[in-house]
Amino acid sequence: KARYGYGKAAAVLGRTTSVYRPSGTGTVIQAPNLVMTKLAAFDTSAFTFVSPQNIGKFTYCALLDATGLQVADYLVSASAGTFFVASLDDVAPPLVVQCAPTMAITRPNAATTAGFNGYGGPLANQETTIFAGVPMALKIQSTGAAPPAGLPADATQPTFIIWGPPVYLAAGSVRERDILTDGTGLRYQVIAVSFESLATVIAARRVEA
Repeated sequence: KARYGYGKAAAVLGRTTSVYRPSGTGTVIQAPNLVMTKLAAFDTSAFTFVSPQNIGKFTYCALLDATGLQVADYLVSASAGTFFVASLDDVAPPLVVQCAPTMAITRPNAATTAGFNGYGGPLANQETTIFAGVPMALKIQSTGAAPPAGLPADATQPTFIIWGPPVYLAAGSVRERDILTDGTGLRYQVIAVSFESLATVIAARRVEA
């Protein structure tokens, strides 16, 4: 009954929203993964629609009939953006996380010879693709400390927190030292990962090359 009621409200307030279901390791938002369309609106749990979400906040409640949805599905709205479903409940509206960059996740290849192997940093041409394109949420966690050399031109090394969909990015799918690359070519190396019930939470630092 609750889902039916949310659906009736979404028929008035919602906009057409495409639902994509991740499958395999390819790009998530592509035609073969489109499973349905729904009318949906996104707001805080109060659904007052009187003020926008605060900067730096990525969680919303989705006003829609959630019948047929699964955790880790993506909701794509031309007006509201892209979200992944973090949790579903029989009574409460779905909790969703708004995404910004679409990330490719790659894993540096292991050295195949013993001894000196040249430059030890991650190189894009020496990595294996784990996931081709996963929309995720990203924010700066801390500005970080300056490099030990202390040169005047040295920049600090900020830490980023990245949220990905649970279930799809299942336990063990992302590891420390994996590389996440966004659509502009910026690269982030995983320094820690936590597989939680509402999201896969990744701590990462920017890397060059």
